[in-house]
Amino acid sequence: MAVQNRITKVAIVGTKAGGNSGSFMVEALLKTGKHIITALTRVDSQSKLPEGVISKKVDYNQPETLVEALRGQDALIITLSGHTPKETEMQLINAAGEAGVSWILPNEWSPDTANEALVKDVVLFQPKVATRKAIENLGKSSYIGVSTGFWYDWMVAMPVGFGIDYERRTVTFFDEGEAKITTSTRQQVGRAVAGLLSLPIKPEGSNQEAALENFKNKVVYVKSFTVSQKDMLASVRRVTETKDDDWSITTQPSEERYSNGLQEMKEGKRTGFAKVMATRVFYPDGCGDVEHNKGTLNKLLGLPEEDIDEFTKAGIERSKSSDWGQSTAKVRTGQLWGKSKDDLKKQLDDLKTELGQLRTQKIAGGASSKLTKIHDLRKSIARVLTVINSNQRQQLRIFYAKKKYLPLDLRPKKTRAIRRRLTQHEANLVTEKQKKRQMHFPQRKYAVKAEV
Repeated sequence: MAVQNRITKVAIVGTKAGGNSGSFMVEALLKTGKHIITALTRVDSQSKLPEGVISKKVDYNQPETLVEALRGQDALIITLSGHTPKETEMQLINAAGEAGVSWILPNEWSPDTANEALVKDVVLFQPKVATRKAIENLGKSSYIGVSTGFWYDWMVAMPVGFGIDYERRTVTFFDEGEAKITTSTRQQVGRAVAGLLSLPIKPEGSNQEAALENFKNKVVYVKSFTVSQKDMLASVRRVTETKDDDWSITTQPSEERYSNGLQEMKEGKRTGFAKVMATRVFYPDGCGDVEHNKGTLNKLLGLPEEDIDEFTKAGIERSKSSDWGQSTAKVRTGQLWGKSKDDLKKQLDDLKTELGQLRTQKIAGGASSKLTKIHDLRKSIARVLTVINSNQRQQLRIFYAKKKYLPLDLRPKKTRAIRRRLTQHEANLVTEKQKKRQMHFPQRKYAVKAEV
């Protein structure tokens, strides 16, 4: 529990490099030089943490390890992936309350879940509201929900997301493509979290607004860009150096696209999940434009303006390595052997993300076909892991080829009896006593002469 007017000790859950926003938060917090960062990782995790981050291993099957890891912390940041069980966040919240953690930044990082109409229409957002209520009802910690909108460079890469297909050079505008939504980059959100946790708990000096207690048990908003689909297309044209005539543009009513997405979700299609989330924020009700409807903390936190073209370019590059339009459920092992380690890990992350989405859809009440697809995804994940492991073992065999000893798991398995059997050299060894016996009393050979 904080004893001063500043937060110094910060615990974070979810620091995976690459996809997870937690790594960007850790980087920004370390840059401030004002915080001691502790990362909570599973006992079997092999993740490498940045220098300066304290690691504490926890076992979610033993809640006391969570409490012990969180004891003495001022704040807890939760960044969990979509396929993490809902119970995990509640375990963390209960442990934080028992450990005396004063502030929690729950697993928000999404469009405005304080908008009741939006939450009603997008079932994935409903647990976020339940989490905030649970923290309040527990009454031991205070929360600050950070609403960020969608990650811009992720969603602009998906044709079923923001409607831009780079390969086919087609664009689908929802309604007229003029509705604006607020989006963020993970880098900006990292800076926002660092700025937020660097504020005093109670006001200091003349700036009475810059204090955490002003945001106690509230949802706050940050942003990188507030743009329409037409603004996104303009950025794409600048990055790709193309003209309007190079693109085929169509329109579709946002409500119709949303309804189609719901139907696809019931059929177990991956595209439906993205359509529902992305289309709903473009509704004419303005639920996606929080900058103009509710305001952001960008100025208060001193967040910089970002170059949208830079992240549009990143989104285009991401679109080249992901098949957003089709399910990746069925993977053939023969297609994996020629891929690099990075490509295999990326494919593994995509499969795990899709698995989490299908499990969410199953809970939301979809078609029974989801069960089959979940089965296929689990098998595909196993195939990718098998290839990664096999490649790794092959590289280790090359490394140890001229070494005297091999690691146990690289030695031939055979059977236990064969492994314990003496080598030919060992079997031929005799004692000194036996040597002398054989020398002085060699085996005699007799010949029998037969008389006729």
